[in-house]
Amino acid sequence: MKPIVQNALIVIAATTLSLVVLEGAAKLYSGRSIEGSFWIYSSDKTVKFDPIAGFRLTTDVTLEARISNGVAEYVGSLHGNNKGFPSRAFLPTRTDRRIRRYAVFGDSFSQGEFYVRNWPDYAENLTMDDVQPIQFLNFSLNATGLANWWSIIINEVSNYDLDGVIFADFGNDLDRPFTMMHMADKKFRIGRLPFWDPTLYPKTFDAAEPYLPDGERYFRYYIFDEPNFLRALSGEWHPDEWFVQRQYRAVESRLHSFPAPTRPSGDDERWRQLMMADIAKWIATRKLDARVIYIPSRDELLARQSNSNYKLDAQRFSQVIGASFYDGSNLYVGMNDDAIRAHFFPYDAHWNLAGADLFATYVVGILRK
Repeated sequence: MKPIVQNALIVIAATTLSLVVLEGAAKLYSGRSIEGSFWIYSSDKTVKFDPIAGFRLTTDVTLEARISNGVAEYVGSLHGNNKGFPSRAFLPTRTDRRIRRYAVFGDSFSQGEFYVRNWPDYAENLTMDDVQPIQFLNFSLNATGLANWWSIIINEVSNYDLDGVIFADFGNDLDRPFTMMHMADKKFRIGRLPFWDPTLYPKTFDAAEPYLPDGERYFRYYIFDEPNFLRALSGEWHPDEWFVQRQYRAVESRLHSFPAPTRPSGDDERWRQLMMADIAKWIATRKLDARVIYIPSRDELLARQSNSNYKLDAQRFSQVIGASFYDGSNLYVGMNDDAIRAHFFPYDAHWNLAGADLFATYVVGILRK
């Protein structure tokens, strides 16, 4: 055998052996993924496409967990009320004249499937013994923003019996075009329309499907039945991938993460402005008490940013729709970095239950004044 070929075979054998040893060491070290995060679900029955809201949550309960660096970072559940939203059951009409009713529009921070309760539910609990309890009708849905809020308001909530409305605005919510999701056949589809014109919104799942790629493009997920979900959560199951595969998928998911929207231009911006004008008209016509409450990110708080572009956008939005503006960053004034981090998950960007409850207390304090 020629020396060049012999040396090449030695290199290949040594590399293969190194990968096998590395894989074995990785499995002994963690037993699960050590390169990042993946999500597990107990069914595909809860998240369904909807032409008005983008998607709705059925009353079926789907357990959800995020596994980060081999540890369950959170365990929560997806489930909806009688209208398909993450709220206690509600009707368009008021059943008790004592109760004040506020519609809530937000994103994943307000849908809050990550813990035992979301902030609107806890805020409602805090007011139960008040002379005038407050009912929070939570229309918030994960990854949604202005386009979805507008569609729900105009097509569904326009004639609800309400006293006020709260927009819990985070990050680029105001730049998000119509967002859709759908779970079926062990697939989690998620996508945003590439245009703002609501006359072109898909009315059926078949029409929406071209805009709903498999979410695996953006994040690693696995859908089980409940017994196997619990097995995966306990660590009895883990992704059957080699260490190198996991590293590749981790890098790929970072390169192809769910695309962040940018400020639209041209005709898209015209439609965005018309949506805000429609919301302003809805508020004014019904004389609603309107509040825009800005939710800061963990990174923004740790960087001590006092005037981010997102916050300025939220302030401008409040002016356009005739709402009062409140800065949720004020909740963290005086906190050191460790105290701030204690209100958020360690890897996931969302706040944890402590952060959600803190925000609920803040909102109730605002509305009691």
